[in-house]
Amino acid sequence: YSSAELVDTLSDERRWYRETARRLLRQRKDRSVVPELEDLLRNVRGQVALEALWTLHSLGSFTGELRVEALEHPNPWVRLWSARLIGDEKEGNGQEYAKLASLAKNDTHVEVRQQLASTAKRLPPGPSANILKGLLKRDEDATDPYMPLMAWWALEDLCSEDPDRAMDLFEDASLFGHAMVKNHMLGFLMKRFAMKGDRRSLGYCARLLNLASDASSKKTLLAGFEEAFEGRAMQGLPNELVDAISRSGGGSLAMGIRRSDPAAIEKAVAKLSGEEIEESERRQIISALGELTERGFVGIIDQLSREDEATVMVALASLQKFKEIEAADAVLKRYSNFSDNLQVAARTMLSSRSEWSLRWLEAIQAGRMSKESMPSYVVEGLARHDDRKIDSLVGKLWGASGEAPSNDRDVEIAKLKGILDGAEFSGDRYSGRDIYLGRCAACHRLHSEGGEVGPDLTGYQRHDLDSLLLAISDPNAEVREGFENYSIKTRDGQRIVGFLADQDDRIVEIRPVGGQRLIVEKSDIVEMESLGGSLMPAGLLAGLDDKALVDLFAYLQSTQPLNIR
Repeated sequence: YSSAELVDTLSDERRWYRETARRLLRQRKDRSVVPELEDLLRNVRGQVALEALWTLHSLGSFTGELRVEALEHPNPWVRLWSARLIGDEKEGNGQEYAKLASLAKNDTHVEVRQQLASTAKRLPPGPSANILKGLLKRDEDATDPYMPLMAWWALEDLCSEDPDRAMDLFEDASLFGHAMVKNHMLGFLMKRFAMKGDRRSLGYCARLLNLASDASSKKTLLAGFEEAFEGRAMQGLPNELVDAISRSGGGSLAMGIRRSDPAAIEKAVAKLSGEEIEESERRQIISALGELTERGFVGIIDQLSREDEATVMVALASLQKFKEIEAADAVLKRYSNFSDNLQVAARTMLSSRSEWSLRWLEAIQAGRMSKESMPSYVVEGLARHDDRKIDSLVGKLWGASGEAPSNDRDVEIAKLKGILDGAEFSGDRYSGRDIYLGRCAACHRLHSEGGEVGPDLTGYQRHDLDSLLLAISDPNAEVREGFENYSIKTRDGQRIVGFLADQDDRIVEIRPVGGQRLIVEKSDIVEMESLGGSLMPAGLLAGLDDKALVDLFAYLQSTQPLNIR
């Protein structure tokens, strides 16, 4: 084939022939065909124009005015690839930048706009901002499954490269009225700067609040700021930000509490004692009060008698911030009435401070609670307190080792497998689901139900009974990466053990057994170490009779969620 014949082959209906022609032309580097290829690109609308563009690029001839012309091509895929190739080079010229910005405002093809967002991320801050300004005003893209996130990636990159230029975008007050900005960008943007937390970034937070042109936008910004500061101290915010927050409505009551606003705290405590409050707001207030001193203590304790499990769970997590022994007494008083999930969370709380653990052990020694209420993994963990009184009581209650006797793993697995394989009845998946929710759902999610402390079981190889039995009977046999056990000790003596969910320059988020989300300021941490092994305790199947065991595994191995009955 001559080079001219290969150019003709670019219009062949067979893809392999077109790809081969492009490859051969690239290998030959025969630039004599460039004029013919340019003519095809300029004058043909279909696939051939795209083939000509790819070939010109491979020959190093997609340059100059041709690139601007390609950005105006009637074929959207030519426009898309032209924008992509300019972005791949990470630079262009003024004409190209102007045309890309024009496409962002006017192009009717969503895939082209998606590519423009990707290209904006690769270009210098100036042209990137101009492209973004057009894309953020495209209201039709606010419901697209991809565009909001792609636009955010580009905007977030601009915030890193040139935050002042990113802020300059919002000097255009009309941006706040567009769905892409209101529904997707504002919350992300505020949270991004607030989480960074340095004085300059907090200044940008203030600037955004001052630029916001309507109450709805201010509310969204305040929500993003509050989400970023959940679990973090708000003292010491710049005056300009405090003033901007105040002028913008002050945020939620929980934000007022975190800012140590006396009026907000007084109002919150009063609200907790009343019934005219949504449970979601009640939980927000409890969580915020947990970040203060004993001033919010009574209001949090009162929530332990409520029937709403989610509210009690938040109260237990908040109580971990306090040192008072009354917290342990309140939990121990109500422990026997807690659900299985709440008892797991209560054990996490009680074992986090030596004084609370000692009070728990004394209650068991006095016969007010059963020894069986203390699982073996908690007993073993009490040794981390390095407290003689605790060690002595553990020895008296469970023996010198402080460990419950355990069966040989292989023998135990063989026994369980024999029960499951030899069952004369099929398991009741609905009963099994109830057992799962009581014993496993605090940490694991299955069919959209459960917590996020351990791996999601939905995609796990649950049909493999041997692997499933091994993972349950010996959690440390194979620990999935990222789910290792960590121990944190704080300045006030708290010891938290759990899965390290997240961290940044200022905070660590840790999730213990039970699924609470505990946030600790790094400045409060005196010791943090990986313990290795799994957070999942052994003995989860203890106490189940044969029928319950078969029911549980029938649900664990189910392939789809159950209908409500």
